[in-house]
Amino acid sequence: MCSRYIRLRDALDYCKRMRIDISQFNSIKDLPVQCCTCEKVKSWPRMQAGHYFGRGLGGSSGAYFDERNINTQCGQCNCFKGGNIQVYTEFMREKYGQEVIDQLRIKHHCVKKWTDLDFIPLGKFYKDAYNELCEQK
Repeated sequence: MCSRYIRLRDALDYCKRMRIDISQFNSIKDLPVQCCTCEKVKSWPRMQAGHYFGRGLGGSSGAYFDERNINTQCGQCNCFKGGNIQVYTEFMREKYGQEVIDQLRIKHHCVKKWTDLDFIPLGKFYKDAYNELCEQK
């Protein structure tokens, strides 16, 4: 649900920045979004939620679910170009600034051991947040 929320959040932001009238689309799933690293544009369900700081540390990054750490990427950049980290860093500096990158770096090294019980409220939170975005169309 977090991935769906992030990709739809970024699609709505992209449409707003590009002055795209979202009422022209038959479905919210048709909204376009741009990869934050290569700038390829596709409908948001065909994209991925790429993490600036990945799981690392044995899957326990404290920044993993920080929404500033997650942005829409195409599968090519996210999976096959190692996150396209140099371009991703430039994107992060432009969007959030170096201070946020530094905060995320600190959070990344704060090990969070996720349990199954952690994911229940997190899943509900992102499901509700996603549904709120869907209502904006």
